[in-house]
Amino acid sequence: MSVNYVVKNGHTLGYIQEGSSLMGVLASNKDGHHPNGGPVSFFESDIRPATEDDFHKFRVVVPPDFRNQHNQEQSQ
Repeated sequence: MSVNYVVKNGHTLGYIQEGSSLMGVLASNKDGHHPNGGPVSFFESDIRPATEDDFHKFRVVVPPDFRNQHNQEQSQ
């Protein structure tokens, strides 16, 4: 199952599993969704792909599968 790492509305870093209608929350700033609140809807949200800089900004370790996914996208 593939996972896409995203930023929702510029304030929440999370992931969306293939086929899911919810986003898992990894971290956020004060305006975002708290990770302990569980998955959140991303319907009608401004969603963009996460970058390695986003992981640093939100103080989250870059997952190995993110680096693998990013490297595969660059080679295509």
